[in-house]
Amino acid sequence: MNKIRKKTSASASGPISGEDEERLEVIDARDRPLMIMPRGKILQFRLDHRIVLVGLRDQHNRVYIQKRAARKSIFPGYWCVSAAGHVLAGESRLDAALRELEEELGVSGLDLEWKASTPASAETGHAHMSLFLSAPAGGQVRPNPKEVDSGIFMDQDELESMLRDMPELLTPSLLWAFSTGYLFE
Repeated sequence: MNKIRKKTSASASGPISGEDEERLEVIDARDRPLMIMPRGKILQFRLDHRIVLVGLRDQHNRVYIQKRAARKSIFPGYWCVSAAGHVLAGESRLDAALRELEEELGVSGLDLEWKASTPASAETGHAHMSLFLSAPAGGQVRPNPKEVDSGIFMDQDELESMLRDMPELLTPSLLWAFSTGYLFE
C-alpha cells in the first residue's frame, strides 16, 4: 500500500470552496474531473463525485466509530467511520482526509495510509470512496458537536456485532470500509 506522510499541498492555490456551499468536482466513470459544481447540486442530480473515509486507530488497534450529528444532511444519527467527507475541488484526497479528521475529531499531525477505493455507483451514493487508515494515535479525540454526536473506539469483534445486530443504523461507507478488511489489519 502507499504510505503517505502528513499533509501535502493540494495545489498552488488550494481547494476551491464557496462562501455558502462547498464546491466539488463532478467525475467521470474513470475518476477524472469533468466540472466543478456546488455540493447541493451534485447531490440533487446524483452526479459522481469523491469522498474520503478515515479509520482512526488507537494503540490497541481499535478503530474510532462516530455517531453522526443529528443535524447532518446526509445520514444524520447514523454510525460511521472515524471521519468522512467530500473532497473539495482542487483538493487532494489526502488533504481532504486530514481536513476531515481535524474538523470532525480535532485530531491532526497523523500519518495516513491509503488502503482502498471503490468507484462511484448508486450503492455508494454516486461517490468514489477512498479509505485511509491512521497510524496508531495516542492523542485525545475531541469530537466537534456540529459534526459528531458521540463516538467510541471499537475492536473488530465489537464492530462485527454492530454490523450483525443493527446494520440499519450504519452508513453505507462504514459497511464498505469494514468489508475491505483493512480497518483491523
